[in-house]
Amino acid sequence: MRYLNEIPYSLGIAQCLLLLLGCIVYAALAILRTSHIDIRRRRGFAAYPILAAVFCGAAAFCCASVIYQANERLPAQAYPWLPWLCLAPAAAALYCAHAARAPACCADAAAFCAFLPVTDGQVRGALLTAALLWLAARASYLLYAEFGYISRHISRLSVKDAFDNLPEGVLITDAGNAPVLVNAQMQALLASLGIGDGSGGRPLWEILCRDPLPDGISRRLVRDDLLVRTADARAWLFRRQTLDIGGAACRQIIAAEVTKQDALGARLSRRNEELDEVNRLLEEEIGRLDETEHERQIVLAKSHLHDVLGQRLSIVHQFIENPRAGAAHIGEIRELIRGIAADVKSPSAADSGEALRRLCATFYMVGTRILITGSLPDGEPQRRVLLYVIREAATNAVRHAKADEVDVTLRRQAGRLYCSISNNGAPPAGKLAEGDGIRGMRYRVEELGGTLRIVRTPRFCVRVSLPCA
Repeated sequence: MRYLNEIPYSLGIAQCLLLLLGCIVYAALAILRTSHIDIRRRRGFAAYPILAAVFCGAAAFCCASVIYQANERLPAQAYPWLPWLCLAPAAAALYCAHAARAPACCADAAAFCAFLPVTDGQVRGALLTAALLWLAARASYLLYAEFGYISRHISRLSVKDAFDNLPEGVLITDAGNAPVLVNAQMQALLASLGIGDGSGGRPLWEILCRDPLPDGISRRLVRDDLLVRTADARAWLFRRQTLDIGGAACRQIIAAEVTKQDALGARLSRRNEELDEVNRLLEEEIGRLDETEHERQIVLAKSHLHDVLGQRLSIVHQFIENPRAGAAHIGEIRELIRGIAADVKSPSAADSGEALRRLCATFYMVGTRILITGSLPDGEPQRRVLLYVIREAATNAVRHAKADEVDVTLRRQAGRLYCSISNNGAPPAGKLAEGDGIRGMRYRVEELGGTLRIVRTPRFCVRVSLPCA
């Protein structure tokens, strides 16, 4: 290293830095190359960057030492063995040139041989600077090419890199619960749970299920798996299984992130709870509807009984009080009374038109004429309701107003049915109190979406409006 005393100080510093750079790049190249090649078959390819890194490191150390001694005006050490150390990487470079048919490796060997003490002074300094520049550029190119090779081929390093980059955490332990293989995701996940990858002889699954967890972290068993919710609002599903690796029983634990699935499951659980509540309310409502329907049937039965019995008994009463009634009409009275039970059992047995005709004939027996203008509608519900209203209104006219004539007008207009029932009897005195008869008429009319009004002047009249069928 005596020539360093003969070259400028700045050039010596530059050469020292180039040697240090070469040492770092060749060391990285050695690590990458030994990670994917078979060293037993290709020793020369693996040995070349290793020898080059060792030489550059040793040369950088010696160069820095000489520069320091010269700067401090200390006696300089010569390091006579250093120039001859370059023969090792030069020989490895020649081997690579021959085995890989790479002529550039011959230039590498020549650059290393430039360290041999064949020249001196400034010539040697310039030659070494050129050689160092070549080696630094060459090592950088080889490192870049090695990265490209690894990215295009499967190697031990690429497999490890892919294993560490898995989104799932993976941990494999031997029969003694000692970790055999663990990737970066699992290490980070266990660290967030306050658990190291070393279980101290205890099964990791037992630690996950039983040991206390940090605040903000929850867990629950899902069948044979374990669901863990971490403090960062993420959910992980741990699953265990037994593996047979080379005849040895190993345990594997996989942790997969299920944050979206867990959130979806939580929403589904809330929806199920809401549906259960809705079902409960529906069951209560159905129970109330059953009670309402039962009450409705009772109201309809009472109304029908009132309708039939009231009409028949009122007519019988009027007929008895009629001075024109004689023995010749006793048979009609008996037939009228016998028909009460039949009408109560089957209120809709008779056709509506026939029922209206019989109604008119029945009232005519007691001296009351029912005059019909128009006809009943086609819709069966509307026909029944109107027949009921006509019968009830006529019965009230005979019973309360002593009417001997009832006018019924039926018409259709603008998609609605109109029915007016008036009589020539005495109008009610004072305020009209609605009894079961009027309430029954109103209930049946409103059940079909219609309206019922009572008009007292100029004649007492019941007016009904119904939507057409």
